[in-house]
Amino acid sequence: MLIPTKYTLTPKISQFLQEIEAARSIIDSIQIPPLVELNIRRQSTLKSSLFSARIEGNPLTLDDLPAKSSQDQKKREVFNILKALNFVRQQGSRDLAIINILEIHKIVLEGLAGGGKFRQEVSAIFNTAGIAIYLPP
Repeated sequence: MLIPTKYTLTPKISQFLQEIEAARSIIDSIQIPPLVELNIRRQSTLKSSLFSARIEGNPLTLDDLPAKSSQDQKKREVFNILKALNFVRQQGSRDLAIINILEIHKIVLEGLAGGGKFRQEVSAIFNTAGIAIYLPP
């Protein structure tokens, strides 16, 4: 695949781009009530936490997460990721320094394993067949 991708601007693509721009203008003009926005943000952040944990093999779903109960390891993983995402949002749009990355790592692994430091050993993510599917740096 070539990067940047070569394409031809056809009338159909132009039409789609105009429709997207019109829809974006409508969405941008809508005032979302603060409570609705807060609820959408909470749901989105919680789902992001679940899906991030799923990458590591955590099978939990939204139905498995009753009101802030994080007694078992699988729930703790999800709630720790949720805490880390909220921490990042509270930090605002400033640049992340190594100390911030280590703090996020510490939050994610709180009560699970030693966090807040760089890995010194080789690690991998394995699929159900035991084959390494990702070798992190």
